[in-house]
Amino acid sequence: MDENIVALIQTISGILQTIAVLVTLIILIKQYKKFTQQTKVSNYTKQIELLKELRLLRISSPELSKSYTTELNDTTENYTKEHFFNLIVLSVFEITFINYKEETIDKNTWDFWFKSLEVICKEESFRNMMNKEQHKIANPEFLNIVEKIIEKQKLTEIQTEQNVSS
Repeated sequence: MDENIVALIQTISGILQTIAVLVTLIILIKQYKKFTQQTKVSNYTKQIELLKELRLLRISSPELSKSYTTELNDTTENYTKEHFFNLIVLSVFEITFINYKEETIDKNTWDFWFKSLEVICKEESFRNMMNKEQHKIANPEFLNIVEKIIEKQKLTEIQTEQNVSS
C-alpha cells in the first residue's frame, strides 16, 4: 500500500478516536451535571421533609407552641394545629415547585399542582398562616408566587363585592 494512504488512514483513525473520546467526555459531563442537580433537589426535599416532621410533632403536641415565647400569638390547640398543617401543605407545594423548576417534573404536572395551590390559597386558615412570618421557611421565589396568587384572589373578591353592591 502506498505510504500516503496508510498515513491518511492513520490520521483519520486518530481523528475518529479523538472525536469518540470527546463525545464520551461530553456525555459524562452532562450526566454529572444531571446527577448533581438531582442530588441538590433530593437534599432540599429531605430538608423540607425534616421540617414537616417537626411540624407534625407540633400538630400532635400543640403544647410545644408554648416552648418558644416569640412564636405564635395564639397558642390554642386548634390554631396551632391549623397553622402547622398549613405550613406542611405549603411545604408539599414548595417541593413540587422546586422539582418543576429543576425540571424533574414536567409543565403539565406543575400546572395540575398550581391549580390545586390556587384552590388552597382561597382558604382562610391558609391565608392566615401566610400572613404570619413565623415558620415560613421556604424558597423566596415560591413564597412570592403564593403571595401573588392570594393578592390576585383578593382583588377578584373585592371586584366581585363591588359588582354585587352596584
